[in-house]
Amino acid sequence: MKRDESLNQYFTPIWAAEQLLARYYPDLNSRDVVFDVGCGDGRFLMSLPDHVSAYGFELDSALAEQARMNSGRPVIEGCFTQTPFPETPTLCIGNPPYDMGAVNTFLSRAHEAMDYGGRCGFILPVYFFQTADTVLDYMRSWSLRYDLLPRNMFEGMSKPVMFAQFLKERTTASIGFFLYDETSDIQKLKKKYRVLFMGNQSSTHLWGSVIDKALAALGGQAKLDDIYREIEGARPTATKHWKAQIRKVLQQFYRRVGEATWGFHPAVKPIITEPQLVLSF
Repeated sequence: MKRDESLNQYFTPIWAAEQLLARYYPDLNSRDVVFDVGCGDGRFLMSLPDHVSAYGFELDSALAEQARMNSGRPVIEGCFTQTPFPETPTLCIGNPPYDMGAVNTFLSRAHEAMDYGGRCGFILPVYFFQTADTVLDYMRSWSLRYDLLPRNMFEGMSKPVMFAQFLKERTTASIGFFLYDETSDIQKLKKKYRVLFMGNQSSTHLWGSVIDKALAALGGQAKLDDIYREIEGARPTATKHWKAQIRKVLQQFYRRVGEATWGFHPAVKPIITEPQLVLSF
C-alpha cells in the first residue's frame, strides 16, 4: 500500500510498528484496550499480541476492509476525530495524518475518555513540538516525552519525525523539553520589549535595556509593579520567569527612590539598546 500524499499520510513499515510496540508498550496485557488511530491497512493492529483487545479507526472504507483482513481485528469506519470509542481505551497508537488540528482534537477526546494511566503514542512530525505555547498546552493535560525517528524509514518523507508519547497522569511531567515556559513568557511581552529578546537583537545588556526602556516610558522612575505592567503587555503570563531577572538587575544597577520605587542611578548612564531591525509580528 502506498502513501496518500493528499492526506499527508505515510504508512508505517510493519517491522517498525512491531519494534515501537515492543520498546514502548511491552506491558500490554488482556486488560488493555488499544485503538489504532487512522489505521490504514492495519500495520499496528497486525503487530499487537493476540491476547490484547484492539480496534482500528479508518476513514477510507477500502483500507478499513483491508485492515480487517490483515489483522482479524474490528475496524470502525469513520474519522478518528469524531468516531465514538466502543470501549474505554488504555492505549491509542498510530501514525495519523499529519494534521495538527485533527490530532489535537483526538487527543482531547482521548484524554476525556481515558482513565489515569491511559497512554497515546503517535508518529508525528517534529514541528508539532517546536513552538512553546503548543507544547505548554499539551503539558496542561499530559506528561510528554519523545524520541526522534529516521525519516528515511518512510518513502518520500521530507519532514523530521518522532515518536511522541502522551501519558494521562494526575501530576504531569515532561522529558526532553527546555526553555518552553520562558519562551512563552517572552512571546507575551509588549512588542517593543519582546524585540529586545529576539535573535541578533539580544545584547549582553539585555535586562538593563528592558528596564531602561520601561523607566523611560514611565517618566524616569516607577514602582516595581508598574514596571512589571509596562513590560508584560495586555496578556499577563502565568509564570513570569522574567520578573526575577528584573528584580535582580534593579537591585544591582538602579536606585531605590522610595518604597518599592526605582529610578536611574545618577552615576550610571542608561543603556537603552534600540533594535536595528524592525520585526513584524
